[in-house]
Amino acid sequence: MNPLGQVPCIDDDGYILWESEAIMKYLVRSRNKGHELYPLDPKIRGNIDKYFPFHHTVLRPKMIKYWHFHYRFLFPHETFAEGEVIKEEAEKALKTFDLKDQKYINGDEMNIADLAAVNELSQNYFTTDLEIGKYPRMKDYVERCLGNPVIGKTQEAIKGFPDRVKAYLASLKKAEGEGSK
Repeated sequence: MNPLGQVPCIDDDGYILWESEAIMKYLVRSRNKGHELYPLDPKIRGNIDKYFPFHHTVLRPKMIKYWHFHYRFLFPHETFAEGEVIKEEAEKALKTFDLKDQKYINGDEMNIADLAAVNELSQNYFTTDLEIGKYPRMKDYVERCLGNPVIGKTQEAIKGFPDRVKAYLASLKKAEGEGSK
């Protein structure tokens, strides 16, 4: 459905839409529900909307790059810069993503920007050595978002990823051992 062959992508009764930001905004608008996730107030929406360029150009690329570096043995076709450089870039992105004294990106209420942010942050939070805990407000933010039952449920798969990688590597090692007999 997506010409790029990627997810997310939805088919809403024949209306095909891809890109998570567009999908989230569409679902809130088309269902006339969830205005707490994307409030009608133009200033609040402006604050939410200004997060997404940061998300797409800073936070997401740096978090993905670090995650890929951490699991580089799964991506043999990729070339990586020095690990410390990648880690410094990821940490700089975390420092830039400053919530100040807010609970969420736009204050005291969770919104669609938080849904995007916590997805990127939790991947490294659960599966790498990127020290999100060095930034107490960031760690509190991630844990607060994960406390939402829906978000917590969606992150279950990523929590178990390190164990699945270990099992995969063990199976490869076992297969190599059996192949040499």
